[in-house]
Amino acid sequence: MTMKDITMRRITPEDVPALSVMSKETFFDTFTGTCTPEDMEDFLEKYYNENTLLHEQKPELNFILAKSTGSLLVIYLLKKNCRSSRK
Repeated sequence: MTMKDITMRRITPEDVPALSVMSKETFFDTFTGTCTPEDMEDFLEKYYNENTLLHEQKPELNFILAKSTGSLLVIYLLKKNCRSSRK
């Protein structure tokens, strides 16, 4: 896969199911063993369920995803717009 095979764009509601799966897998793989299995399951269901992710699509939050030409979700990021108080 080359960079020409990957497109980056803002997430749409149709992407949320794949984003939910990828978010849960990534968080689990990163933090497994740091809490009880019950706490992990509760956290994943609370913060990475489709409804929560769908409602996080606000102007101040930018979900960006990269997809391969085969429609495989490669990566996503959440960028929060911050306004500086400096002038």
